Amino acid sequence: MSDNQKILYEARKEANEEDLKKERERIRKLNTENAIYFNFSYTALKMLGKNLYNNPLSAVAELVANGIDAKAKDIYVYIDMSDKQHSTIEIIDNGTGMSYDDLAEKYVWVGRNKRQDEALSSEDKEVIMGRKGIGKLAALYLSSRYYIFSKKDNVESRWFLNVAAYKDSDFPKLDRLSSSKTIASQAVWSQNNSGTAIILENVDLRRTGSKKIEGLKRNLSDYYLIDAIGTKIWVAVVSKKGQRIVFDPVKKAVAYKNFYAIYDNTNYKIAEKIRDSISFTWLSQFEHIKNEERPTIVLPASQFVTSGEADFQREDGTKTKKSYELKGWIGIHATIDSKDAVDVNFIRNEIYHPNKLRIYVRNKLAVANYFDMRESTQTMANYIEGEISFDILDDDDLPDIATSSRQDFLDDERVEKLVELVDPIISTLFKLRNKIGQQIRAENNEYIEELKEIERRKKEEAERAQAEAERLAREEFVKRELAEQKVQEEKRKRLLAEQEKNFAKNQTYFLEKQLSGDDKTRAYNTHVIKSNANNISDNLVTLLEDHPECKDIDEIRAISIADQKILTAVKYYNSVMYGLENKIIKGNILKFIKDYVEEVLKKEYLSMEVLLANPIDCIFSFPPQDLTTSLENIFSNAAKHEANKLKISFDREADCIIIRFSNNGERLPENCDTKQLFEFGYSTTSESGVSIGTGVGLYQIYDLIVEDLGGNVDIFNDKDNGVTLEIKIYEDKL
Repeated sequence: MSDNQKILYEARKEANEEDLKKERERIRKLNTENAIYFNFSYTALKMLGKNLYNNPLSAVAELVANGIDAKAKDIYVYIDMSDKQHSTIEIIDNGTGMSYDDLAEKYVWVGRNKRQDEALSSEDKEVIMGRKGIGKLAALYLSSRYYIFSKKDNVESRWFLNVAAYKDSDFPKLDRLSSSKTIASQAVWSQNNSGTAIILENVDLRRTGSKKIEGLKRNLSDYYLIDAIGTKIWVAVVSKKGQRIVFDPVKKAVAYKNFYAIYDNTNYKIAEKIRDSISFTWLSQFEHIKNEERPTIVLPASQFVTSGEADFQREDGTKTKKSYELKGWIGIHATIDSKDAVDVNFIRNEIYHPNKLRIYVRNKLAVANYFDMRESTQTMANYIEGEISFDILDDDDLPDIATSSRQDFLDDERVEKLVELVDPIISTLFKLRNKIGQQIRAENNEYIEELKEIERRKKEEAERAQAEAERLAREEFVKRELAEQKVQEEKRKRLLAEQEKNFAKNQTYFLEKQLSGDDKTRAYNTHVIKSNANNISDNLVTLLEDHPECKDIDEIRAISIADQKILTAVKYYNSVMYGLENKIIKGNILKFIKDYVEEVLKKEYLSMEVLLANPIDCIFSFPPQDLTTSLENIFSNAAKHEANKLKISFDREADCIIIRFSNNGERLPENCDTKQLFEFGYSTTSESGVSIGTGVGLYQIYDLIVEDLGGNVDIFNDKDNGVTLEIKIYEDKL
């Protein structure tokens, strides 16, 4: 700064001080022994009071700050909200107190900068929180009638202010209280040799819920740096008449043990309060991953620049060099879900949100949350909590940049400097929390792949064992069949020999015997059909594995469906009335499903519990062979995916009949495309996309229900467990 600029700056400063002295002298002449006038009109006080605070609790916190500035060792806050519309609030401190001269010269002087009090030492001026001289208006925000009791030098005076009858142009005044007045916290007030008591009556707390009042201690602990102010704050809340008054101390309740990483350059060893390690149980379903303790991280204070010197602009536009320093701690929570938090102090609800990066100036809260001032698109911003001080934001030599609400800062080069210092710390914490989350997700995926590999090997081993068992069973069956054929052949030869003796008679017997059929011969014939159908199925599997493009050939699809029908029909040849014939019948399709399940499928799948609802009337033309093939596929798929329970229900909606098959087997993969499951050759039992088997089961169901019957079919995971196949048949097509 040049010499001329310095001279101009000092001249302006002296002129402003001279104007203030003249105004002060004018108001002083109005004062009497029993009345002390404010230097603002009532309308000005009202407007200031309403704009300064957004809720009663912040106004209470401001009055507490006045006690801290008065060097109080203890401050007591008493709230009686037994009548919420006419509540009483008392704030009592044992600070320096105020004499008549203090009230006349300082208290009623709105806009007085306490830091410029010549009676204060330079050390005291450094810690004074107030600057604007308007904190006293918090009382007017809360009530139009309040009392001030003050003790100083063994002299107590009592005053009251009642603005209810004032005109806007009137100058409010403090009137000496001539009558005695008792207060609820009289026991606390009586033990003070010096200090101040503010008693507010008829405070309207109807919009302040009991939960918010209960959270007052937490909010007060956040409003100040408790460890630094050297003042104990006590709170008592009475919600019912006659309730005993109990003052509880205000303490920080930070959930330090819920932090994964922290930065700390304070003198209070905050970083030592976090756990050495923490487990992220909510990020995995696997016990060995969810219970693994992950080491927490303490960032070295030397890793970041937090102090320095810079030129800042004064009120008159000149520059001055100032030192700045960022002090505090910033942590990132492992989780923000209360049910997963490992620290009992972690409370997050509609009343209290701990995850905030609080900014303090001179040990008092200046900005409730850094991210309200510095908006972040990072989802991890909700995981950040901390308390940082940056006193340069309220330096006496620099302009006041606080907003009218006193709870935020305007754009300024000091705010830019704060962002410059804080953002690298936050960014590092974001990266650490994202990194551990990605690491755990990678461990989950790796273990899932291991489980899949184990399951694949088990499946291959089971398939090899099954194939070997089937081979041995076929060999044994063939042996028995050959032996039986030999017996039958010998029997036939004996019959032929007998027929030769009596040709005419025996010829008729032979023909009748052949026409009636033999159960064992019929079993052999159906076995031959089944063996050939199985050969067709095996060859289709090989074809689709070697040539996946064949899935799109219509003839291949037709062969696979026909093969499925043959296998189903032969399997239950002796149990159903329609045999191997593929024809269309008309009847109650739902009753047909119920009868077929009860008479055939329940006997085949004995290990599966089948819950079957009573059918409703639904007369419809349908191919029984195709329908029973579809039912066989549904039961087969459920058994293949380890279901031991299958529920079948029938419902009617406005325009359709709904049939639901719900099993408790393995669920579909989360990323599964259910529409693709109904495509030919695709199955969830194959990792390659080509099914084990022909992959025709769901495709055959889709072909019957959608293509032939004009209905709709869908498959999805149930809400709790298992899978549901849903079939809709529209009644307008009956």
